[in-house]
Amino acid sequence: MQVGSHTRARIALGRAGGGVALTLCALVLGAAATPAAAAPAWLAPHQLPATGAVVSEPAIAADPAGDVIAVWVQQEGGGETEVLAAERPAGGAFTAPVVVAGPGAGVGDPAVALDAHGNALVAWAKAGTIEAAVRPAGGAFAASEELSVGTEDGSRPVAAFDSAGDAVVAWEAVSTRGLPVFHTVEANVRPAGGGFGVPHELDSIEQVASENVSFAPLEIAADGAGNVYLAWAESHEQPSKEHVSSAIDVAKHPAKGAFTVTTLASEKERAVTELLSGPAVAADAAGDAVVAWDTTVEGARVEASVQPAGGTFSSEPEAVSAPGSKASGAAAAFDDGRTATVAYSAPVGETNAVFAASRLLEGGWGIPERLSEPGVAADDPAAAPLAGGSAIVGWVQPGEGEPASIEASTRAGAGPFSAPVQVTQSAGTLSLSQLVSDALGDAVALWTIEAAHTFEIAAYDAAGPTLGGLAIPSSGTVGQSLPFSVSPLDVWSGPGTTTWEFGDGAAGSGTSVTHAYASPGTYAVTVHAADALGNTSTAKGSVTVAPAVVPVAPPPPAAPPPASPQPAAPTRAPAAPAPQSHAPTLTAVGESHREWRSGSALATIAARRRRAPVGTAFSVTADQAAKLTFAFTQTVSGRSVGGRCVPVTAKNRHARRCSVSRPAGMIALPGLRGLNTVLFEGRVSTSKRLRPGRYAVAISAKNAAGERSATSTLSFAIVG
Repeated sequence: MQVGSHTRARIALGRAGGGVALTLCALVLGAAATPAAAAPAWLAPHQLPATGAVVSEPAIAADPAGDVIAVWVQQEGGGETEVLAAERPAGGAFTAPVVVAGPGAGVGDPAVALDAHGNALVAWAKAGTIEAAVRPAGGAFAASEELSVGTEDGSRPVAAFDSAGDAVVAWEAVSTRGLPVFHTVEANVRPAGGGFGVPHELDSIEQVASENVSFAPLEIAADGAGNVYLAWAESHEQPSKEHVSSAIDVAKHPAKGAFTVTTLASEKERAVTELLSGPAVAADAAGDAVVAWDTTVEGARVEASVQPAGGTFSSEPEAVSAPGSKASGAAAAFDDGRTATVAYSAPVGETNAVFAASRLLEGGWGIPERLSEPGVAADDPAAAPLAGGSAIVGWVQPGEGEPASIEASTRAGAGPFSAPVQVTQSAGTLSLSQLVSDALGDAVALWTIEAAHTFEIAAYDAAGPTLGGLAIPSSGTVGQSLPFSVSPLDVWSGPGTTTWEFGDGAAGSGTSVTHAYASPGTYAVTVHAADALGNTSTAKGSVTVAPAVVPVAPPPPAAPPPASPQPAAPTRAPAAPAPQSHAPTLTAVGESHREWRSGSALATIAARRRRAPVGTAFSVTADQAAKLTFAFTQTVSGRSVGGRCVPVTAKNRHARRCSVSRPAGMIALPGLRGLNTVLFEGRVSTSKRLRPGRYAVAISAKNAAGERSATSTLSFAIVG
């Protein structure tokens, strides 16, 4: 579930986690596709609105699969404004903008969100009312709904989806139609597939004479456990007393539940006078959350409160910034490694620098790292999580006589942040609006160019392609040409190379290949797909190869009957000739089940047309009465030593894996001329039963003269 807001980026996207689900034609993979960031890079910036349009207040959101939607306000003739939206599916291009709201007077403050299913939500303010429109996945935006029914002067909405697909929109409002004047924080909830209800009042402050009351801009985030979090700061200023009181509040809305509001910090509860402002909120897939804010205590510092999944926010805020650093501008992210990251700016000498500190869920805040270059002014940080327990922080370098730029730094796992990388550079004034991410490991930055009245986005491509349509056969026979295929799709870059490792030392390349195995066994198959930057994804599976089936010759035609003898004179009868014989011939060799559970009965010849119980039924047609022999072999994991696949030992257990067949038992039964059905439940003797695994059975027959038939082979698996 993803979130978006028109305010400055201080939140990171909550994600449902998980990797890429692969659907196979004939195989359940042993592991899902694993992206590997081999060559992450920022791609060239993209200017979304048409050149020459006067735009403002852009916002962006991304879903776990990498789909992106952007919204903005565009000025029309006569001073009217409208809200537009454009979308980019993963691996595609942005659509032409569509009008979501307006044109009209006072249309602005757009917020946007995407859920894990591709449903979109856009909210905006219109002359003091709050409205929203929903776009189902693959559809068009529906008619707008008014969310702020019964309230006045709503502004600056924020929006998010929870993991159940319910939408939450919150905003600030002021009642101005009479006295007393109230400032409120309100929210409205839309169940998945339903409509918005009545607004919920989360906070209310009465403004008395000579007092200024305000709420800091709301921030919103969603976790993977169905919760949505709202954070804000409230302040009461009394100029005549030269005193300001303030607090940091957080509201939590569980899926299908009710809002609860908690005060995390309050000037009234402290012995010193301070101003609390600028909260940032972030959450992860497990249900953990963090709220960070600015405070004027000790000159200025950044504090935070953490809530573990299923718990409550810490009652004692923790200092994130270094003592005496005069830090401000907190931005927060919570990655899937359950690590919170808070970035902020603080003066170093005559310029500001950007710092970041991280905290494991059960640990404390680490020593802040300086991310921006020494001696170069840096401000306005934003943060987002990256897949694999990593994080990314972006900021603005104003330039101060040089071109301004957007810079970024990444933290891989528990390691330190990287050296800064330039995302873009411009002669105009830049303002970093948002930094968002998907569940694959990519991120998107959005910034405005004030002089040009426009905005741009750039993608941080760190994830390999998703491996859709992966097909690996589950079984085959020696010499059979087996098909392997996959359809890689990269969210931001074009396709690169695709290679295969078939497990027998052979390899192939391309999205659709074939391969034939020379020996029976179970082989591990690996596919690697890269994008144009070299970022790769890997998936693994296995294929079981059985011995080739030996064709059985049909029985010879019956000899014609001898001619009737002519009458002759009685003579002494000659001795009868010795009977002629030939090797048995087996045809129509088969089995009723290739995968079955073992039973306890011994193998027997069944009456014809008898239904098979638990186990399988081997069927074979013989052209004469003969003893039927069934020789079983089991396919087991071995190790490649000296070019041969041998059983695993303590000495060779680290060698390359291979598959080897070993004898598993034999049964012999008297066969009849014609169809023989052998009911087999896994027992090869009164004391031995085949264990679960993959097997092959070689079937042959020998007549009374000792002549043996050709051998036919079947394969099967015992699953329990």
